[in-house]
Amino acid sequence: MHKRLPIVLTATIRPHRTTGIYAINQTEEDRFISYQHSIKWISDTRATDKLILAENSSSKLTSELFKYLHSLASPHFHTETLHYPIADEATVKGKGYGEGWLISKCVRHSRLLSDSNAFIKITGRYQVKNFFRLSRPLASSVLSNLGYQFICQDLKFYNFHIPIVSTALFACTRSAWLEHFEDAYLFVDDIQGWAFEAEIADRLKAIVARGVRVGEVKLPLIIDSFNTKDNQPFLKRRALCYLTFRSKVAYSIGKSIKMKTLCLNDFSPQRPNPAIH
Repeated sequence: MHKRLPIVLTATIRPHRTTGIYAINQTEEDRFISYQHSIKWISDTRATDKLILAENSSSKLTSELFKYLHSLASPHFHTETLHYPIADEATVKGKGYGEGWLISKCVRHSRLLSDSNAFIKITGRYQVKNFFRLSRPLASSVLSNLGYQFICQDLKFYNFHIPIVSTALFACTRSAWLEHFEDAYLFVDDIQGWAFEAEIADRLKAIVARGVRVGEVKLPLIIDSFNTKDNQPFLKRRALCYLTFRSKVAYSIGKSIKMKTLCLNDFSPQRPNPAIH
């Protein structure tokens, strides 16, 4: 069996209510159920033998979610829960703040990560239906002589000129996170238009300039979850089934997943900034 990376699943059952974060139209119960479904999905995929669940709110349902995860543990599926509530919500200036806070806490303190040199991070409410296509190339790329320190799912441009990378799913070595990304969440400020995705991309650009190897997988994630703004499915059931089937067929006939090594030019705007004349 191929080497499997541990997965860090980030969770916030009770969303932080601070200036700059859009209103979340989900109850704690809604989010609890979403996290349960995601945990069960990861367990069923057998894509990892180590799952770390980290939660950063003070919801009464946190302990119940932790109990649910541990109920799925087995000799072949190891589980760990970490609870790091953010006491001062005034420090939270964007939705990526808590996400980055949890990742850094996990990398520093997780027992299951201590003997692994890399990990995969997934946003806790998401079920990435084509994850089976990603798990093997992600693991082989960061654990092999290829030397990738960070692998992102996609590099895009916000407003045509600000590089951003999706933080819904990525792979990273522990050493790279501690050296280059540990305090990234402190710079998140949604009011000023600087998201966690932009801060991570900015730091990736900096380390690429220093010769650190960063990879990109051009594969749209097929996400089964609910949008926090309206609590409606990201994808209608028919579209979800079709895309998942198409992805499985492509995988079964051997369609390869191309790993691109990012260079500085990839962080340059693809179109002229319309605000500049």
